[in-house]
Amino acid sequence: MDRPYTTRAQRALTLAEGTAAARGDEFVGTEHLLLGLLAERTGPAAQILGHLGVTADRVEQLLADARPRP
Repeated sequence: MDRPYTTRAQRALTLAEGTAAARGDEFVGTEHLLLGLLAERTGPAAQILGHLGVTADRVEQLLADARPRP
């Protein structure tokens, strides 16, 4: 799919799609986008979030804690 985004943004979206698929989610949500942005480590979003103490590991842990258990 051709997207009118920067290369870095396209990579973050691709990473978000992969994260959603790996988690077994049916769609890409904001949590996947956040993880995609964090995975693009050299990007400005990841750098700003990192300065604020937001890490992919912490987001993953919070998501796991929030996910309903069967």
